[in-house]
Amino acid sequence: MSSVAHIKSNDVKTFEVQELLNHLYGTAELSAKFAAAFKNQEWGWLLGLWHDLGKYSDEFQEYIKVNSGYEEDDQKRPKTDHTSAGAILAKEIYPNHWPPLAYCIAGHHSGLHNFIHEPNIPGDLSERLKKQEFLDKIRSKIPRELFEKINLNLPIGKPIEANQMHMWIRMLFSCLVDADFLDTERFMNPESSEMRNKYDSLSELKNRFDNHMEKMCKNAPSTAVNSFRNQILRDCIKSGE
Repeated sequence: MSSVAHIKSNDVKTFEVQELLNHLYGTAELSAKFAAAFKNQEWGWLLGLWHDLGKYSDEFQEYIKVNSGYEEDDQKRPKTDHTSAGAILAKEIYPNHWPPLAYCIAGHHSGLHNFIHEPNIPGDLSERLKKQEFLDKIRSKIPRELFEKINLNLPIGKPIEANQMHMWIRMLFSCLVDADFLDTERFMNPESSEMRNKYDSLSELKNRFDNHMEKMCKNAPSTAVNSFRNQILRDCIKSGE
């Protein structure tokens, strides 16, 4: 069997498997699409492509197959680190551009790390990057095309002031986290995924809200509290302009 990203059970004895390579490319496409909004689709693509490389490890494959029930075993497996490998690969292939990639990949489940350890704050990126063995033991399992280097443009197409760099990294991080969630949902919960982008427009929602509030104000008992509520509503609408 190819390496697995996710497994879901349809009933007691039937399982569906999402291959890891499909999840990586699916996440990369979405992440690149989101990052294209600020002209950094290639950064988004790389983040999606490398975010789960650690899942190629034997430990993760055993963990997901046993704990999902796909393979029978009475002893559950502990969680494994599947995010450090991609961060280490980013530093190896892009020695001048790795920090934004490493921050986002290493933190796509736990949140962005500090670089060095601080008391009472778990996790730090510098320690993650020391786990070279996490990449070495899966290197031969990673498809060769995932190692291909691409050109990385400047952040948002132009230089960024040093004190604003964090904002750009957070934007990339958001692209990856959303893309990972949405591709996972597309496999694990297709019904929920199908509902996306089929919502009423903001203008339709506003009309519905206005009508609802008008009826509430009209039918509300004439009390001091309701008078204040009505005034607050009007103040909010005026401020919203």
